[in-house]
Amino acid sequence: MRRQLYGLLGTVLMGLVLSGMAKAGQVSGKIECSRTKTCVVNDLKLTGQIDGATAEQVRRLLEEAESRTDRSKARTTFAEFITLDSPGGSVDAAMAIGRLARQHRLTALVPRGSACVSACVLIYAGAVVRNARTTGGRIGIHAPFLDTSGPDFSEEAARKAYTSLLYDMKSYLREMNVSDRLADEMLKTPASQVRFLSAKEQDRLGLVLMDPVEDELLSLSEAKRLGITRLEFNRRRGLVEKLCPKDAGFTSCADQVFATGKPPKLEDLSDFGTPAE
Repeated sequence: MRRQLYGLLGTVLMGLVLSGMAKAGQVSGKIECSRTKTCVVNDLKLTGQIDGATAEQVRRLLEEAESRTDRSKARTTFAEFITLDSPGGSVDAAMAIGRLARQHRLTALVPRGSACVSACVLIYAGAVVRNARTTGGRIGIHAPFLDTSGPDFSEEAARKAYTSLLYDMKSYLREMNVSDRLADEMLKTPASQVRFLSAKEQDRLGLVLMDPVEDELLSLSEAKRLGITRLEFNRRRGLVEKLCPKDAGFTSCADQVFATGKPPKLEDLSDFGTPAE
C-alpha cells in the first residue's frame, strides 16, 4: 500500500490518482567541504513528487556530507538549506525526509513562485527553520488519501489503514514540536482542493519560523558567547524585536543591541533603515 497526500479526484478512499499531472521527484545538491573539513550539501533542492526514491537521494547526500566532515573541527550551527517545490506524494517518504531535516538541522526554503503542498508540508515541519513567509513561497494542505490497488482491498482494511495514517502523522508532528491540529486542519479540506495557509495560520499551527527547541539552544549558545545571563539575553532580544527595523538594517541594529544591551539612539535609527512599528 502506498500512502500519499497529493491531489485526488473523487472520494478519499476510492478515488483515482491523476497520473502524469505531478512532476516526477528530483533531488539535486553538491557536497562542498571547507578548509576545516566541514562538509555541507549546497543548493539542496527537492522538486516534484515525493516518493521513496527522493527520500533515499536526500539521505545519501546528507550522510555522505556527514561522513566527510571532521567533527572535531566542525561548527555546530545549522548551515544547510533545503529548497522545496513539491505538490506532495508519499507520507512515509515525506516524514523520513523531515526526520533527516531535523537530524541535520536544515533550514527549509520555499521560494517565491514555488509551493510546498500536502505531504511536502511534513518535510517543512521537520526543518529547524522554516522560511516561506519572507520568500513569498506558499504552504498548502488538504486531506490525506489512500492510493490502493487490487480488488481484495476491503472497506474495513481501508478504514484501518486511514486511521493508522492519521495516527502516524499526528505522532510525527508532535515529534517535530508542531501542533497535531495541523493534521485536523488537513482533514477539513477535501483532497481534491488545496488550502494555502497564511503566516498567522502557520504560526497558530506550530509552523513557526524557528523550532522552539532549536530557538532555545541557539539562545543559550548566544548568551554564553556574549557572556550574559539567559535573562539578560531575553531582555536584549526583546529590545531587538521591538526597536530594530524589519529591513536590511536589522542585522546591524541587532548586533549593536545584543553587544551593548542598550537600545539604538533615536538619532542613529536612520543608519539602520526604517524603524519597526
